[in-house]
Order: sequence, then C-alpha cells, then structure tokens
Amino acid sequence: MWTDDRPAATAVAPELLWLIGRVGLATLLMTNAIYAFVAPESFEAMLSSLFILGGLPAPLIGLLVVGAGLNDALLAIFVLVRPRTPFVWAWVGAWFVVVALVKLAALI
Repeated sequence: MWTDDRPAATAVAPELLWLIGRVGLATLLMTNAIYAFVAPESFEAMLSSLFILGGLPAPLIGLLVVGAGLNDALLAIFVLVRPRTPFVWAWVGAWFVVVALVKLAALI
C-alpha cells in the first residue's frame, strides 16, 4: 500500500513511464513496417479487397504497401528521436485513424 498522497503511477519516475510508452509504440510501428516489407502479400490482399481501392492496378497497391511500410518506419524513428514534437503525435494519430478505417473497411 502506498503511504503518500501520490497515485501509484507517479511513484515511478515519469520519464521512465514516458520512455516505456515510446519504446512500445515504436516497436509496434517498426514491427508493422518490417512485416510490410517481409510479407507484403497480406497487406496487398487487404487493400485489394477494399471497394474503394479494388479498381487500382496491382503495382499501385504494391506502392501503397511500400509507402505504408516506410511511413511506419519513419514514425517509429520519430517517436524515439523527436518525442516532444506535437507534429509527430498528430502524425501518429492521423495514421492510426487511417489504418483503423482501412482495416474496418476490409471487414465490410
């Protein structure tokens, strides 16, 4: 049991918690980037199934997969190197919205 008035989370150094969160997010992004380059066919299949992108030629869908992989890799680096830049967090948030919409649309 905590003996002071601070919540349990603040008993740990806030910078350590911030670092753990950043490393976790960067790891998730970099894993997705690596997966896009190692197994692009799963990404291509998902994008090809979208009614919006269904009419795109296969080479263009392949470029979208490469672009997504590069985007994930850049975001992973920026989350670690430039963590106090609001633009980085806006970019991460916007990217996650796009990814979520694409994945939800693929379910339809």
